[in-house]
Amino acid sequence: MTDLKTVEQAIMEEPISEFAQKALIYLLRASEGLTVPVTLRFSPTLREPGREIAKAAKAVYNRGAVNNLLEKMRATVFFYGYDDPCGLGASLGTTLTDGPPERQLHFTVEEIQSIQTNI
Repeated sequence: MTDLKTVEQAIMEEPISEFAQKALIYLLRASEGLTVPVTLRFSPTLREPGREIAKAAKAVYNRGAVNNLLEKMRATVFFYGYDDPCGLGASLGTTLTDGPPERQLHFTVEEIQSIQTNI
């Protein structure tokens, strides 16, 4: 049976930076049961880390392995990344539209440092 640990391991095996791996695991853990969309948003001062995570989430989406595991868990969500005129971010959700504000995880420098050291 596929579980969150298996999905986290699959993320760690993706050919993306360690920081991006940790950020996607943070996003996965923050999804609270994988039933609602969760979006990472980045302040303008965090544009480069945000771009790195957005590209990584898009790469994970394109490769399909992690999202296939989520599907096996019967989760109704998937990873996706975007860096376009509408914004920059990574999402774990059913659509690319943002969920309610409480489901948007705004990245701060402190949160990024915490991700780098705690995951």
